[in-house]
Amino acid sequence: MSNIVLNTLRFKHPKLALLQSCSSFSDLKIIHGFLLRTHLISDVFVASRLLALCVDDSTFNKPTNLLGYAYGIFSQIQNPNLFVFNLLIRCFSTGAEPSKAFGFYTQMLKSRIWPDNITFPFLIKASSEMECVLVGEQTHSQIVRFGFQNDVYVENSLVHMYANCGFIAAAGRIFGQMGFRDVVSWTSMVAGYCKCGMVENAREMFDEMPHRNLFTWSIMINGYVKIVIQ
Repeated sequence: MSNIVLNTLRFKHPKLALLQSCSSFSDLKIIHGFLLRTHLISDVFVASRLLALCVDDSTFNKPTNLLGYAYGIFSQIQNPNLFVFNLLIRCFSTGAEPSKAFGFYTQMLKSRIWPDNITFPFLIKASSEMECVLVGEQTHSQIVRFGFQNDVYVENSLVHMYANCGFIAAAGRIFGQMGFRDVVSWTSMVAGYCKCGMVENAREMFDEMPHRNLFTWSIMINGYVKIVIQ
């Protein structure tokens, strides 16, 4: 939505300006109550801004996990859009119950809202957090179904997931098929080899990398340290 529309909303409902200056959970609840009383919660754009405040860790210092509160806001949105679903999928994919991200994905498809290249990296992240390659493979099939198998961000997520789950051969196949590889692609393979105890393979991959960063160096050093300790 354009800034003109957003400014119009703020002009008609000045309290919406609080969305930009919300600094505490108490502020969040006040704004939420205002949106309920004025029925603005039915506006998917306004509701999505509130939801974003709730799930964004950088918004303010949150004393408790607000996933439950975020779900309550979500349940009040009559027609959630892709942005809303992606917010919840992202939020739960990195939370204590990553499997719930797939519940939102299923609900999204039932609402005939199709995923984008933002949706799948979060689902793959959830699979990786669960360390469940079966779920990851099912997500991979969805990626192919919707035609995102050649998106570099999605490919990087798949490489990381398979490598993290110990399926280094599957990670290597995707890596080998990538039309473009960035430092994340290479680092995921190096980390995967190290995790599987294949430090020499990791070193070969490390030596082939066009560009390296401190994180890649750290992974490689830690891989050798583990050999020494063993």
